[in-house]
Amino acid sequence: MKPTQTTTMKIQQTHKNLANLSFVFLFCLVSSISQVFSQRVGDAGVKFDNSKMDSNYPQMSEWIKAGVEGGIPALSSSKIKKTIGPTNSDGLMSAINEVSRNGGGQLRLRNGNYTINKPVIVKNNVRIVGENRNGVVLTINMTGNKDDGKQGVFFKGAKRSSLERLTIKGNQSGRPDPFRLENVKPNYFVSGVSFSSGAKNCWLDKVTILDTGTSPINVWKSNHLTFRDLDVNGVWNKGGGGSGYFALMGGYALVYNCTIKNLRHFAIQREGAFYNVVYKNNITQDVNFHNADAGNNLIEQNNITIQSGFDFQYHAVMGPWASFHKISDTDNYVYKNSCIERNNDNRRSFSDNNTVYLGPRRKEDRSRIPEYPFDKTNRTPKGGTFYPVRAGNDGGNPPLPPTGGSSLVHMKKRNASGFAIDGRNGGANGQNVHLWAQNRNNNNQQWEEIDRGNGFYSYKKKGTNFCLDGGNGGANGQNVYLWTCSDNNQNQHWRKVNVGGNNYRLEKRNAPKYSIDGRGGGANRQNIYLWTSNNNNQNQHWQFTSINNRSSNLDAIADGKIVMFPNPASDQLAIMGLTNDTNYNVHIYNMQGALSLTKEISPKNETSTTIDISNLAIGSYVVKILTNNNVFPAELLMITR
Repeated sequence: MKPTQTTTMKIQQTHKNLANLSFVFLFCLVSSISQVFSQRVGDAGVKFDNSKMDSNYPQMSEWIKAGVEGGIPALSSSKIKKTIGPTNSDGLMSAINEVSRNGGGQLRLRNGNYTINKPVIVKNNVRIVGENRNGVVLTINMTGNKDDGKQGVFFKGAKRSSLERLTIKGNQSGRPDPFRLENVKPNYFVSGVSFSSGAKNCWLDKVTILDTGTSPINVWKSNHLTFRDLDVNGVWNKGGGGSGYFALMGGYALVYNCTIKNLRHFAIQREGAFYNVVYKNNITQDVNFHNADAGNNLIEQNNITIQSGFDFQYHAVMGPWASFHKISDTDNYVYKNSCIERNNDNRRSFSDNNTVYLGPRRKEDRSRIPEYPFDKTNRTPKGGTFYPVRAGNDGGNPPLPPTGGSSLVHMKKRNASGFAIDGRNGGANGQNVHLWAQNRNNNNQQWEEIDRGNGFYSYKKKGTNFCLDGGNGGANGQNVYLWTCSDNNQNQHWRKVNVGGNNYRLEKRNAPKYSIDGRGGGANRQNIYLWTSNNNNQNQHWQFTSINNRSSNLDAIADGKIVMFPNPASDQLAIMGLTNDTNYNVHIYNMQGALSLTKEISPKNETSTTIDISNLAIGSYVVKILTNNNVFPAELLMITR
């Protein structure tokens, strides 16, 4: 019997009601989780655990104020006022001034190379946001001697301004020698980013700074700054006298989840340096209370390494050593760090989690005694931390709420596409990884991609706790094997370098001259090893394919479902499984129930489309797709960057 028009309308309304109920259920299920896990250290709205505040340490009430007051606002809270492509300093300044005149907001930079041929002065309330961290490159192309005091980007008295998702780099050929503490480019004394004249509530987020002429970051008499997810590596002029520093000479700065290496010092110094928080960073450098800081600075839960090429008198955390330098006005606090001094027989200094190191109370004596300037106390904070942040995963890269599946990747060799990276059966420390006939359904070839921040990833073999590990150091022919996964083991951190399409080179984090190489050709049991990094070597090109455990996207589309991909997403979200000549409305809600983005889709002769979500903040969202006749089941979307 054929249904009447009234019956059909009732059925359609029932479908809509059921879909709305699923939306409400999903929203309620994840909202409480996402309110915690979608926030990171330094974000607006991040809370602290008052139950862990310790009356023995009143400084804690000040440390929780470090960073931008009120936190870094979500990108979605500000409007895009202007978008430009590659230009020079004059073009950048023209755009910055235009955004400033219009009340502030975002200046978006498209991918490409920008020339910094004179200082770029950042104005109040202007957020300079790149399309992609690795795609937007600002090259400092200036000359200057030490007395000129030149800088690439200058936050001169700026308020509520930022640099986000971009790279700043020097223009000199080659790479600076990390152990040559001299001024080797005296006509290239140009710093990377400087803050002075009372700059306040500014931030750098997801910024790479490479091989600047002198100090990559210099803060002078500026407060409440946040430095998050930075990759700071290399400086040419390290000859002393303030050259080659990541220098904090202001108060209430927050430095979080940064990779900092190959400078002269990470220095906290001078009378304005107080209540700075350096939390959960990877620092291959000394942390140096260099000269007359005001004290009450916190160094907690960092990985600090001194490389073997340095003299024995360098230590993980240091006090002043020059005769004209002064010790701190009052104690600083060093707690729960993991330090190793490879220049001092791999000594694990400042690493006792049951000790708080206080000081420096005296100058370095230039000896092999690493903790000499500091006194110790076993009165640890009652909550096990001086910085009791309540952001997801202590503010680290947020874990996914349970959604019934996980994202995996499959890595196929570009010039031998019949073979993929295979971890072999089971898992054990030292088990070699090799090539095997590619099969996306083979669990040995499915790898959980774990974001370690700053463009680095680890790859955990499905169903195990073993990760791809490149071993210590790097050398041609050095085998890649499985080893127990560890968040802080940089032998398991790989930078994904795009070499075209879905092909990537996997570069070892602590030995960037070497990448994973599948050797010539392809055959079952052909070992994978490290080899000198080369973008043109297709033995190092791996074609990445995402795998959805619940069902393949193609199967879902064949069943008449609409699929979002990828999930988690970053800047673009593909919607697949659409029907020609049907109008769709996509609504994306945040976890407070507010409509964050709406998009109307009218596909013509296509079954998929892409939505720009780059203006949405990192976190969890609920996506609802509607047509005139249907409301599709709501889906949870995670945005990570």
